[in-house]
Amino acid sequence: MRVEKTWIRGILVALIMMLGLSVVPAFSMNLKALQQSDPGQQHVTPTQSVTGKLVAISDKQLTLEVQGDNTSDPMDFVVDSSTKVDGNVQPGSMVSVDYRTQDNKRIATHVMLAAPASPTK
Repeated sequence: MRVEKTWIRGILVALIMMLGLSVVPAFSMNLKALQQSDPGQQHVTPTQSVTGKLVAISDKQLTLEVQGDNTSDPMDFVVDSSTKVDGNVQPGSMVSVDYRTQDNKRIATHVMLAAPASPTK
């Protein structure tokens, strides 16, 4: 009986070791893939949109004043060569801005005049 328990214990230890050895290569493969990933790769979010009053615009940045619940919050956006601007967009205009967030910066992709609000009856 004692020999059987020792024999069974030995088999269990061998199985556990084999299982452990089969898991280690899988983890090391994932680690290698992470190490080989492009360190310059940046976190980018999907395109979002916001509408507000244009405070300022230049060839590098624009600032929008967005109305919230009894508040007015400024939002800054980066403008670059790929930013599309439609219409006669000037400070004081109501505009819609499509943007993506990259490295904690809002990158404007499309700026256009906002449709005027329809009058309520």
